[in-house]
Amino acid sequence: MFPAVHYAMLNTLYSHCTRHGHFISSSHLTQSNLQEGSVMANATTSGIFSHIIQLLSTLLADPSVSFDSRRLCLKWVSDIVSSLQTSSYLFTGEDFVNLIRNLIQLGHLQDSNTALTVCQNLHNIFKIVNNLSLPVIQSVLKLCVYKLTDSCPRVREDFFSLMKILPADITIRSNNLLHLCDDNDQSISIQEGAEGVTAAWLAKRNVINKIPTMSFHSHSFKQVMAYLLQKSPPNQTGSWSWLEAMFYSCQHENKDIKSDDPFKISDFVDSNEAMLWFWATWETAQYCVLNRLRTPLGKAQDTFTSIETVLKTLAIESQHQEDDDKRSRTEETKGNGEHYRIQLILQFMEQLEKLLYNAYEGCAVAMPMPPKAVRTFFRINKGTCLEWLSRIRSHIIKIALHSGFTGVAVRQAHELLRDMKENGNTQSTEFEQTVLYLVKGLLDLKQPDALMGVYSWCKDVMGKKLLWIKALVEKAAGRYENAGKELKSSVKALLNTDQDDMDTDGKPDIIKQETHLPIIRLNFIVNQVVECYQSLGDWKSVMEWQEAVMEYRQDTSFITLQTAFNTDIDINYVRALSEFDLNNISGVKENMELVPGGSLNDVTKQELQVGEIWGTSQKLDLVYQHYVKVAAVIIDQKQIKPEFVKSLLQSEKIIEDLLRKILTELYTIFCLRRQLEDKTRKPILLPISGDFILDKDEHDVSTFLQVQRFVNIQQHLPGLDKKSNLMGQQLKLQLGISNLARKQENYVLAEKLLLQQINLLSDGGSENGRQLKQDAILPALTRLRGSNSSINQLDVLRVERTAAKLLQATGQLKDGIDIISNSIVGHVCSDLQKDVKDKSLLLQCNELSARSLLTIVKWLQIDHKNLSSLTSQLRIEGDSSVLSHNIQLLLEVETRGSRKKLGIVLEDADHDLKIGDNPILSHSDRVIGQILHLSTMECPTLSKSWFTLAGWCYKWGRKSVDNASHGSVELLTDEKAEILFLLPKGTSNEETGKVLSVLSQIHTSFSSEEDISEDQNECDEGAETTRKQLLSCCLSLQIASEDCIDKLLTVWKRVVHRVYHYYQLSAKAYFTYLQLNGGEKTQSDEDGNVIGTLRLLRLLVKHAWELRNVLEPGLASTPTAPWKGIIPQLFSRLSHPELYVRQSVSDLLCRVAHDAPHLIVYPAVVGSSSFNKSDSKDSGRQGLLSNYLTEQLDDNSDDCNSQEDEDIEDPSSKMLQGCLMSIVEILSYNNPK
Repeated sequence: MFPAVHYAMLNTLYSHCTRHGHFISSSHLTQSNLQEGSVMANATTSGIFSHIIQLLSTLLADPSVSFDSRRLCLKWVSDIVSSLQTSSYLFTGEDFVNLIRNLIQLGHLQDSNTALTVCQNLHNIFKIVNNLSLPVIQSVLKLCVYKLTDSCPRVREDFFSLMKILPADITIRSNNLLHLCDDNDQSISIQEGAEGVTAAWLAKRNVINKIPTMSFHSHSFKQVMAYLLQKSPPNQTGSWSWLEAMFYSCQHENKDIKSDDPFKISDFVDSNEAMLWFWATWETAQYCVLNRLRTPLGKAQDTFTSIETVLKTLAIESQHQEDDDKRSRTEETKGNGEHYRIQLILQFMEQLEKLLYNAYEGCAVAMPMPPKAVRTFFRINKGTCLEWLSRIRSHIIKIALHSGFTGVAVRQAHELLRDMKENGNTQSTEFEQTVLYLVKGLLDLKQPDALMGVYSWCKDVMGKKLLWIKALVEKAAGRYENAGKELKSSVKALLNTDQDDMDTDGKPDIIKQETHLPIIRLNFIVNQVVECYQSLGDWKSVMEWQEAVMEYRQDTSFITLQTAFNTDIDINYVRALSEFDLNNISGVKENMELVPGGSLNDVTKQELQVGEIWGTSQKLDLVYQHYVKVAAVIIDQKQIKPEFVKSLLQSEKIIEDLLRKILTELYTIFCLRRQLEDKTRKPILLPISGDFILDKDEHDVSTFLQVQRFVNIQQHLPGLDKKSNLMGQQLKLQLGISNLARKQENYVLAEKLLLQQINLLSDGGSENGRQLKQDAILPALTRLRGSNSSINQLDVLRVERTAAKLLQATGQLKDGIDIISNSIVGHVCSDLQKDVKDKSLLLQCNELSARSLLTIVKWLQIDHKNLSSLTSQLRIEGDSSVLSHNIQLLLEVETRGSRKKLGIVLEDADHDLKIGDNPILSHSDRVIGQILHLSTMECPTLSKSWFTLAGWCYKWGRKSVDNASHGSVELLTDEKAEILFLLPKGTSNEETGKVLSVLSQIHTSFSSEEDISEDQNECDEGAETTRKQLLSCCLSLQIASEDCIDKLLTVWKRVVHRVYHYYQLSAKAYFTYLQLNGGEKTQSDEDGNVIGTLRLLRLLVKHAWELRNVLEPGLASTPTAPWKGIIPQLFSRLSHPELYVRQSVSDLLCRVAHDAPHLIVYPAVVGSSSFNKSDSKDSGRQGLLSNYLTEQLDDNSDDCNSQEDEDIEDPSSKMLQGCLMSIVEILSYNNPK
């Protein structure tokens, strides 16, 4: 209402807070105040800083705030971030994370000044902290990608710089840039307020759905097509670009069409060049269709011919662009601009095909129907259009593959194969050529499942087994070592004419046919072998394969296939890269001199030229070769020149438009340039996240080998402080990449990296580490343990855990489990013997040890023979294996911990029961349970340990209760002796047997796992039933004292407690797990939460009395977030006959209503309203959610008894009504509006 007054008040508050340092030093959020509990933390100003953050977050999220006030808030945020340089932990707090999210949202505004300020604030934040949550970092990445298409050059540059300091392991994930508009984003409703990439996607969809206005005229068509087909944009006049001026000249408002859609293309074109070009290409394609292909290019046939000629020319150019004379030629048009024009041509063709399909086939709702004359024309000429599209598809595929737009190539290849199949053309070389194109595209997209589908489809359609496709499935999955072996076998199978044919129908081997296809296919497979070993950095194998290929080429029996054995990489360049990894710069210089254009002498004399090269792989080769040359020269000359920085900056400019393909190169070049520019000579660390966990489905090992090479370069830069952080990052990178290689089944590479890690830790020669054999990992670990150097214990535990997993993956389970058990015992015993001063280090070691215990359990459960042998050795004293000795020590540690009340403890238990104190358990199961319990002792904050222990206890609790329900419980010797002592003298043997039989019954009805309905009207603890049975079966007890019977019932309760002991432990463990997982969750946490809450709910329903001492306090203190996934099940339990169950569930729902009212308000309000309409039972049944709320209200009564039921008050309905009313009262109190 009054923006000037609001700004004045805000400015006054800002000035006051600035004078007091924003009250950061006295805030309760600071680490010193949290740890020391200082007086300042308890002062009246302790919460002001938190209030400031919340206020700024609220103001930045409010769209009604004025421009000046928003700018002041951004300035305030900038000052606060500058004041928190040494307090990075504050940025991970909930309030500050909300502030960062609102900053990201504000960055999507069209105003360039606001966007630049937001970018600067985010840049400062990520310079300080690198362990923000994954969703926050991905949101910043989406913002950066969206702003890279901004029309303002400075905005593009600043957000490009911001993207380069984001954690590399997150931005390089394969799904980040390929799926920025994922399904969740696209399903956002208009009311939710989509932004950035998602809003742009919705605006594009609106353009497609919009009815044509016929405002795009022939002169506009000429200008766009002149640029697309002839590279001749019109002259620039005025302040607007020619494309922007064209857009506004075509915007004619149609009063008959009313649209209130907030995502209009006009809101994006002012600041987004990509959106402007999308509109231009769409309107151009639509002009062709609406004018029935009569365009300024000529008649319909002329229009088709003009477009086809350009496509054919580009396809031919893509075939010849790899030649040296083509690469050395430079013209005025730069490669980046040519690449962008190729992208626009492909976009235009996709849109034209979509509009043509709509014209002759039509769409239901996706696109508006064209005029009748247009539909008639294209339906008559449908065959001509389809024939033309089929003819140009191969050209589009070649262009798309060469320029890096593999998604377009894959779709076009699918369409072309479908057309060929419909025409019965499945045995021609054109069909196999198209299959090869499709395989190339899917391989580039890393889609192993799709490739396997192509193999199966070809086997059915062609009648051939293309085994080389199966080999490429391994490569697409990142399993490069297996792929290299299988591809070599495929080459031999194709070349070996003496072996059986690869076809299944007995036809001659296709390699004998005098066609061009076998040469192309064989050359493709040969080069794929090279790429596999290149991705692994295994230059020795590359050179060996090159020698094998040279032998094939010299073999006279393969004279017709000479050109198939030409590899795309120079052998001298391979030798140079091998020497570069070995840090032998003289060898690099010697070999690079033999590579055309690779001399190190002219690295700074001539600029890096790309000319008209628009192929992605060729640009990548040029940039990486230049990067290696610059790094080699810097290390060789022992000095840094400004020309090197300028040269690297030029490389960044060249690859700016190829982010999806070469983000890794961008990171390494950027960090090397920053390192050279830094005058303090401190290491510029590559930005990676704190935990650095790589996903085998999201990351590629070859990209991180490139990152590792950059760190090795840093180690050899002149005058650089190589200690401190740089060594830590190298250790983290090597171990993370080794784990990724193991997950992707590249075991040789994983062992190589692990041996380098061991040598680095033990200060051994790194050069010698490269020469170790595959079976040298065990002595290397022994040397590491025996090293006298001061090695971080955490690093040793990580290496041993990784080595054990590698050995297990390669089939050496015994060695692997011995190593990991030795590692755990060494850590646990050392911690028991001495006090560690570094508490944070101890906590990390304990967590790693707890995870290793879980790993041991998993491996033992898989290998039943090893587990049986272990348990037999544990029973026999004397000589034993390494594993049995270690397990015995761990069991002793668990026993001592149980005596100290560590791990899982039941507070209200009358007597202690150990985790393995149950006769139902076998010795091996007892060992498993004790190891799981030890895992919770080692790291009480590790939720995975509690979840695993809870699952184990739940399994045995269910077996114990089910066995007791089907028969009787076997009484222990002590229990029998106590019963006999308590029985009155003179009790006959028959009566004694009956008493023992009664006391061995627990009176629990058997039910299946899925059944959680209440069968009884009220919960009975069973004590009264047992008392009656005792009195009826034993006459002497009828005259005995009450104290005697009470003591016998006490024994019976202990028996029941023993039966339900594992259920109690399970409930306790699940509540602990939910307590630890109450915050921000991943998908695996969500799955675990659903399992845990549903199992707790079943225990609550079926065994409410027996487990009350655990369930009642657990439900009262459990966090609400994990229960949000089972709200319907909680409502259905509000009519439980047990009072404390109803009250506990009702209280839990009230707390959920406070934290997430939107999940509770609908069922609660509608359910309570249905009861308020009438007091009768039938009226209550008319509620909209009666089936949703309770299962007790619907009895399916006969019509003849309906009148009688109206006069009877249903107690369950009254209970349910009271619970619902209390929930509604909580909602009304917290949300009065």
